[in-house]
Amino acid sequence: MAVREKTDWCAACGKERLFRRHEPEHWIHLGFTIISGGWWLPVWLCAAAFRGPFRCARCGEPYRPPAPPPLVLDASFLLYHLRLVRSGSRSGALVLERCLGS
Repeated sequence: MAVREKTDWCAACGKERLFRRHEPEHWIHLGFTIISGGWWLPVWLCAAAFRGPFRCARCGEPYRPPAPPPLVLDASFLLYHLRLVRSGSRSGALVLERCLGS
């Protein structure tokens, strides 16, 4: 199996580490599929579909992408929806209620 590597932050180690993931050698699987008359194809598909997550080379924890930044509502968004609420639009009021949690 081929090994794909990338460097990123490991939450468990608290440091930047090397992450690895095993991936199938497609040329070998193609050869086995041709030689076996297609009988190897399900094995190849399973190997390609279930290759597993990237794991830290040091501690073995699976890679977790960093959390997205929090949503920041700018003034133009709030002013636009406030204007909709003042005009009597129910959709503007619903959007503000969802965003402001009231």
